[in-house]
This record gives sequence, C-alpha cells and structure tokens, in this order.
Amino acid sequence: MIVVADNDIVSKCCCYRLSFEVIESLGIQVELVGVLGTARFVVTKRIKRSGLTQHPSGPLTELREFLAKAAVVEPSDVEQSFAADLELAAQLAGLPLDAGESQLCAVAIERSIHLLLTGDKQAIGSLEQLLPSVSRLAGICGKVKCLEQVVLGLLNFGNPDTVWRAICSEKDVDKALTYAFACSRPQVDLDELVEGLTSYISAIRQVAPQILAP
Repeated sequence: MIVVADNDIVSKCCCYRLSFEVIESLGIQVELVGVLGTARFVVTKRIKRSGLTQHPSGPLTELREFLAKAAVVEPSDVEQSFAADLELAAQLAGLPLDAGESQLCAVAIERSIHLLLTGDKQAIGSLEQLLPSVSRLAGICGKVKCLEQVVLGLLNFGNPDTVWRAICSEKDVDKALTYAFACSRPQVDLDELVEGLTSYISAIRQVAPQILAP
C-alpha cells in the first residue's frame, strides 16, 4: 500500500465513474490504494444522497468493484492513539478535523505512505496549522493531494473530453469542479480546464504550502 484515499475522494470518483482511471493516472494498481474499513458504509450513503442525475446503481457498482480490489485500512492501536492526539490538538485550536481524516493521516505517517488523497480542504488547512504544535505531522508534509490535483493529473493522463463529460454529467457532486470545468459550455476547452483547476490548487497551496504535494 503506497496511497491512502479518504471517503470523499472515493465517493466523488465513483459518482463520476472515474475511480479506476484516477488510480491508473497515478501509475499504480488499485491493490496499492488503501481506504478505511468504514468506506463501504459511509461512501454508499454518500453516493445515494449525492443528487445524481443518473441512477446511483452505476456508481454503487463501481464502488463495490473498487473496494473489492483496494486494501482495507484498519488503524493499529498506535495509529488510533496518534489520530486521537491529532483530533484533540485540532479541537483545542478550534480547527475542523474529523476522525476519518485524522486516522488516514496517522496511518500515512506511521506506515510511510507516499500519498494521502483527500477531498476535505478544511482538513488540509487544519493539518497545516497544526504543524508547529504537533511535530510528528512533519511526516505528512508534501504528501497530501487535494481533489483538484487528482483531477488535473487525470486530465494530463487521459482523454480530457471524457473527463469533462463525466464531471459535467453530474454537476451536483462537486460544485468547485463543476465551476472549474465550465460545465455550462457546450464543449471542452482544455486550456480553460487546466487554468481553472490550477487556480483552485494555488488557493489551497496558499493555505497549506507545506502539507500539499507538488
């Protein structure tokens, strides 16, 4: 296992029917991607209430196929303790950080995981702000990729038109991506797509310059 992905990333990629393409764009096999054991239940619920234009049976089938191949992450006692420390530090600092993100962060650091994929921008900002007070978080610096980075990598790897159609066919799944992809237009403009995604990534990098991956 060299990559871990949070429930938000898994949910949205399945809604777009792009989960396997995303992993391929990272140059790895699905078996090397870790997801929390709760993903089967949490992501299923998220997909069902995502307001999909098409019937959720397709994304749910993709989720089952994805989870059947991905590695299930069950945090160890040490990782659970680390995650609890992160959550407490965030709470004391008045920062948002949920249990899933803290657990994946702890797992990524303790197991020297190469990348943590997350759709939770608030968690990225919180981890950045906790760096001065939680020394062990240094192990996650430069290893966190946001959803926009993941999609930009997919654009550079695959067929931009296919990605554009997938995202714009489900405009309610992620409003930021819908806006960045200019879904109101009748056709794809690759330069505009890259510019829009790059703008979002730059904004996140200003908030989390050390945490965010290159």
